[in-house]
Amino acid sequence: MRRFLGPLTVVLAAVLAVVVNLATSTVELPSWLDEGIWVPFALVLVAYVWVEWRRGQDEPQLPEAEQLVAAADVLARATLSQWSAQSEAWGIGTTADPVRVTWRWDHERSLPTSEVFGRTGGKVPRSRGAGRRNPAADGRGERGVVSDLHADLYRRIQRHQLVLLGPAGSGKTAAMLMLLVEAAEECVEPVLTGGHAGTPVPVWVTLGGWNPDERSLLDHVASELETTFRALRHPRYGARAARRLIDERRVALFLDGLDEMPLLGQQAALDAIAHEASGLRVVLTSQVEGYDSARAGGRLPRPVVLQLDPVGPDTAAEYLRRGHDDDRRRRFWRRIADHLHDRPDSPVAQAFATPLILSLARDAFDGPDGEAPDPAELLGLSSVAEVKAHVIGQFLERAYPTGSRPRDRRDRRRNRRHLFYLSWIAHHLRGRRDLRWWEIPTWVPYGPLSVVVAIGFGLSAAVLAGTYVAVVHGAGSDRLWTLLGAFFAVAGIAGACVRPPAPSGEEATSSSSPGGEETPPEPIGMNLRWPTRAELRTLWALGSGLPLTVGVGTGFLVGPFAGVLAALSTMVPLIFGSSVGRANVTFGLLGIWLKPLADSPASTPDGTFRADRSRTAVAVISNVVFGGVLFTLFEVVYPPQPEAWSLGPEVGLVAGMMYGIISGLGPAVLTGFTQLVLLLRGRPPIRFTALFRESLRRQVLRQAGVVYQFRHAELQDHLAAAYQRRLDAGPAPRRSTAPRGVASGDPA
Repeated sequence: MRRFLGPLTVVLAAVLAVVVNLATSTVELPSWLDEGIWVPFALVLVAYVWVEWRRGQDEPQLPEAEQLVAAADVLARATLSQWSAQSEAWGIGTTADPVRVTWRWDHERSLPTSEVFGRTGGKVPRSRGAGRRNPAADGRGERGVVSDLHADLYRRIQRHQLVLLGPAGSGKTAAMLMLLVEAAEECVEPVLTGGHAGTPVPVWVTLGGWNPDERSLLDHVASELETTFRALRHPRYGARAARRLIDERRVALFLDGLDEMPLLGQQAALDAIAHEASGLRVVLTSQVEGYDSARAGGRLPRPVVLQLDPVGPDTAAEYLRRGHDDDRRRRFWRRIADHLHDRPDSPVAQAFATPLILSLARDAFDGPDGEAPDPAELLGLSSVAEVKAHVIGQFLERAYPTGSRPRDRRDRRRNRRHLFYLSWIAHHLRGRRDLRWWEIPTWVPYGPLSVVVAIGFGLSAAVLAGTYVAVVHGAGSDRLWTLLGAFFAVAGIAGACVRPPAPSGEEATSSSSPGGEETPPEPIGMNLRWPTRAELRTLWALGSGLPLTVGVGTGFLVGPFAGVLAALSTMVPLIFGSSVGRANVTFGLLGIWLKPLADSPASTPDGTFRADRSRTAVAVISNVVFGGVLFTLFEVVYPPQPEAWSLGPEVGLVAGMMYGIISGLGPAVLTGFTQLVLLLRGRPPIRFTALFRESLRRQVLRQAGVVYQFRHAELQDHLAAAYQRRLDAGPAPRRSTAPRGVASGDPA
């Protein structure tokens, strides 16, 4: 459908130009054009739409035997492209030098190796880089390195479910990401990678957004594929290509975060995986406690369970020593490495047992400028908590220097401001790890947010309608009352459309909604496409009955032309549709075009923000234009009488904006208004999109699908604790000096 948006825009612009000209009489037109001008425009528009629709129906379709092969190839290439870029961003790609993490066979939760591989050749091969912390276990071939997991194990198990277990921060998600990229490479280039044609394409699915009680696992995966990889909708692959790929076992499910689901959901999810995905290749990640809880309600039929090991002192020392091009830094890290060898039970060695804390320390005490402090200062600390806090504080100081190092005062102010808002965000997450940007509007009081939204949309409508009146009827026109009327009308609608958020921390006031917690609206994008024949029949049924009744009634009472306009004014909103989030109602073209973005694993947070903002703009602007055109026609056919109230274009602009707010107000726009609420409440100015982009660049945040996450749970907890200390201490002086890496007061 995108290919004819340009010509269609030209046609609609020409129609709008003629309407405006008829209303303002800027250019004199022949009298016969007053009524007949609409006929050719309507015929051209209908003919164009019909031709494009026929062209869409006549697109060539591949033979049935080739459809799934081609669809799987497209899916594999798109998966490899997206997740290769993600692995590089996470620092575990081909150009990165990640921490080496080992795994071991979990005999308590897994099938025996003899049952998995057979009694004659049933040893799991030991990787060349695997450590020898347990020689007996290594002799049985039950250890390996995560980076070699694909070659050592994944390719050898065809009908088993691979489960990766480990504590928070142990590298489960990173391990599965490396495994997925290698599996996708095998699908794209089977000859070069030693694989074979027809290898199942890995599909990443985040379990946190799935409710097993509402939708089956395979339906959820099919929906994710159709939403994320729109190419699978192409007619050449046949109908329901995504679901057919699943049914024909052409995909492998990479399920991340079983432990992030509610307890009852974990049990139902594991049971659904066991029954629905029994014929598919499955990789699952979870913390040990979450997996054990889920096993109380369901068991996988053929599990191969691996435990990820902590990073040993030798591995940590080797990681810290390599990759330095400065002799001074090599000497500093050699001292730390010697300490890890000599005192493997010291607080530093225990803190460095987590891969993410270890890599955080490298970033905190390294730097191209050579100005980083000596990491030996960690050796004098007496507890693991102190070591982690010091590493995190130094990392934040290097990421957002607030001392004398940035000579530009504006940079220092911006860094303090960003640190403050990162701690504010960590505090409001309340221990949850996924930062869903669309939840930010729920972290401010409902009252101020609704007032700001009402004023913003109300003033916009008032200025728009008032400008039209001033240009067409003169600045002294009595119809400038539209300014005040537009403000109150749109302000009331805009304020009512703000979803009441749940009370949150010190931001909760009496203005918060008393109705308890409500789910915030999620970002929605628009996938412009031609409706199917069944959808066209539904649209016709929706947009014909009521408009016909209204049009006939109005025609008898007022006149035939008024009847046509009344029918159009009813038909267009019904066909165009709406998405009323508070009532969970979607219909019309919007109901067909809208696509949920919150659970799409291949989208980015910034992409969902821009998509939702664009959808809001399309909904509001299209309705404003339609309202203005429709009410202009009323004024053309029935010119306003002196000293009589009439339906002019300015009223149509206001009505269109009100309907646009109802159908299109989304979290992206609400997040923008939230920034203004924080400013009015004495907080420093902020743009959350800029904050997130900068935090990604400085490696404080990372992307995980459509959500952000702090680089490490310890980093998030550190920032949240700093904000809580600020709340406990009360307002701090503006010129107070914050401890290194901690936002202790309002930034300048």
